[in-house]
Amino acid sequence: MRTSVIKWAFVALLSATAAGLQPGQAHAQFANPRNPAFGAFQPAFNSTAFANPNFRINPNLSLQQAAFNTAVLGQSLRQIPPVAFLNQGLGTGSLINSPFGGFGGGFGGFGGGFGNSLAADGFGGYGGYNPYTGGYYDPYSSALFGVADIVNSQGKFLISNEQSWLMHEQQKQARIETRRKLFDEYRYEKENTPSAQELRERDQKTLYRRSITNPPTNEILSGDSLNTLLDHLTKMQSSGARGPSVPLDESTLRQVNVRPDGRSGNIGLLKNLGNLKWPQPLQAAEYDKERKQLEEYLPMVVKQASDQGVDPGTLNAIREDVEKLQDRFSGNVNDLGTGRYIEGKRFLNALDEAVQALGQQDATNYFNHKYEAKGKTVAELVNYMKEKGLRFAPSVAGEESAYRGLHQALVAYDANLTQVATKDAGDSGKTKE
Repeated sequence: MRTSVIKWAFVALLSATAAGLQPGQAHAQFANPRNPAFGAFQPAFNSTAFANPNFRINPNLSLQQAAFNTAVLGQSLRQIPPVAFLNQGLGTGSLINSPFGGFGGGFGGFGGGFGNSLAADGFGGYGGYNPYTGGYYDPYSSALFGVADIVNSQGKFLISNEQSWLMHEQQKQARIETRRKLFDEYRYEKENTPSAQELRERDQKTLYRRSITNPPTNEILSGDSLNTLLDHLTKMQSSGARGPSVPLDESTLRQVNVRPDGRSGNIGLLKNLGNLKWPQPLQAAEYDKERKQLEEYLPMVVKQASDQGVDPGTLNAIREDVEKLQDRFSGNVNDLGTGRYIEGKRFLNALDEAVQALGQQDATNYFNHKYEAKGKTVAELVNYMKEKGLRFAPSVAGEESAYRGLHQALVAYDANLTQVATKDAGDSGKTKE
């Protein structure tokens, strides 16, 4: 159908153009002879330009003839349906691409010039709009486009909604995964964190290894290493371990101080019936008053403790004198050397612990030989200390050698028990095999 329309439009245009270009009597009145003064082109009288404004018109034509030709061409174009020019140019569209190749070739200038002028310029006087070369308006396209936009928007909404639910589920899964990781971390830390009992056992093992491998002297003199070895030996003997006996010197044990488990105080400085051996720093004249009072009260108090009990008034007077000595001696720290200060301070601390022991209800046991280290061998000493619930107390001045000797004896006996226990374990393993 499109081909027939194009053919018909081409024939009509060709006929009208041929007829219109022939001059007739009816149009003779439009003839206007040339003006010899200006030749073929005469500008308007009110124009200052001498350029030809009608550059597409043959300069040999008169103005009336050119207007007539344009009118005839317009009437011919009016006979062509607009659909013939739909989305096509007059020169470059349906007419040029029509099967009538002669028109496309012969009138190439006309089709290309005039057609393109119509398509692009819209006849030049319509502000660029050409009603014949514009797009074809479909009254149903807008509705279809609207429906398509609605469907597209609905699809996007559904997709966004599903994506939102997916992100929500992913967030829930992430929370569950986080809780699982927290629980696994808690379980891991709980399984790998030692309990309080395990920490105590580890500390005991550490102290034990420290006590049997040349501990510092102060740990021996304070009784800490001795008590650690005592605990280990008590545990081994309770399990039935026995080893070669290690003898003990009785004079050595008399110089070792003991006290009930969990108690403070140390009676060691008063074991010599309260007769004190004052160190040189405390023999200065400024300490004479307190020193003489203590030399008077202490033997009396020790005697009371050995018989029936200590008089509270006398004990309070002793405590006041000890406190005064502590304060005055500490105030003179800058006048004393380091060694002298340590010597005097150690004596005063031991005196203070002795006064604490005298103030206990069972202070009599310190002097009736109940709170005392006894045993001819280390094994007997361990059993006695366990039965009486005693622990080793710190040493006082002059007892250092006794504490070192006892420590060596305990270490030797511990090595014997360990060797026997290891041998028994090996023999037990061979028997099972």
